[in-house]
Amino acid sequence: MNPPLLALCDVCFGYPGARQVLGPVSVEIGAGQAWGLVGPNGAGKSTLLRLMAGLLRPARGAVRLDDQPLGALPRRTRAQRIAFLPQHLPYDLDLSVREVVLLGRFPHRSLGVFESAEDHQVAESAMERTDTLPFADRPLRTLSGGEAQRVHLAAALAQEPSLLLLDEPTASLDLGHQLAVLRLLRGRIAGDGLATVAVTHDVNLVAPFSTHVLLLHHGRVEAAGEPRQVLTPETVERVYGVAVLALSSGARPDRRWLVPAAEFGEPA
Repeated sequence: MNPPLLALCDVCFGYPGARQVLGPVSVEIGAGQAWGLVGPNGAGKSTLLRLMAGLLRPARGAVRLDDQPLGALPRRTRAQRIAFLPQHLPYDLDLSVREVVLLGRFPHRSLGVFESAEDHQVAESAMERTDTLPFADRPLRTLSGGEAQRVHLAAALAQEPSLLLLDEPTASLDLGHQLAVLRLLRGRIAGDGLATVAVTHDVNLVAPFSTHVLLLHHGRVEAAGEPRQVLTPETVERVYGVAVLALSSGARPDRRWLVPAAEFGEPA
């Protein structure tokens, strides 16, 4: 059996002068898997994502990429294998969309060397996959929030990573743009074997677009596995403190939506 792409084994983390805020956490992420990382505010989701990216080092435990210690890999190698999109991205850059996407090629270029024909080809492909090619020559600051989010996603794809980490990629987007981003992650991107981990607060949006869900509570793994196994009414009530019902439609009985029970006359 091939080793997982990314493996965390009993990882713990605490900021200097503070108590332990995360751990122990153990999880294995394979190529092509789409993980949704959910949990209440303060559960440790963003911290865990930064540990996966190598931006933080665990106090205890191990993080391994392709069975190698992540912290021992050179930064350039990590940047070639892992793309990380933080929650707050700059949308007012005075750069064209094409220039922003080409920034994603930096880990693959020798310092001081201009973009090659291959860099432009990869950037062009990334824009095609994210539907941003039609406005490639427009300044980023002239785009809508949803369009700019897709541009940053294109820049991440231009890195040609094996693992894409996203911290609330649909925050501040309307429902249409949220669905567009999630469909890109689950459809065109996962289909190429790229593994993704996305932090989100919406348990109903994450389920249809994830192969796996990791639910954090007080810095620990409450549940991990397929969405229907993890996002049960019992587990959601235990973690979020809200009684919910699981509803499905006649058209898609395989899909479920979790709604507050109180809204349907059930006791809270």
